[in-house]
Amino acid sequence: MAELILPAGAVGRNPRVNGVRLRDIPSIAPIPSSGDGKIRYSVGSGTYEFELR
Repeated sequence: MAELILPAGAVGRNPRVNGVRLRDIPSIAPIPSSGDGKIRYSVGSGTYEFELR
């Protein structure tokens, strides 16, 4: 497992993984906020291509 960390503003930029919306990928799960202005996700093993629009 790995942890993906994005700035909070990135969510509004429609992040995608391998062309699919981040929230629609079952192997990527949100981690509860720590209040530091960042959004964290737990990412399963694999190869990913991340994109912010």
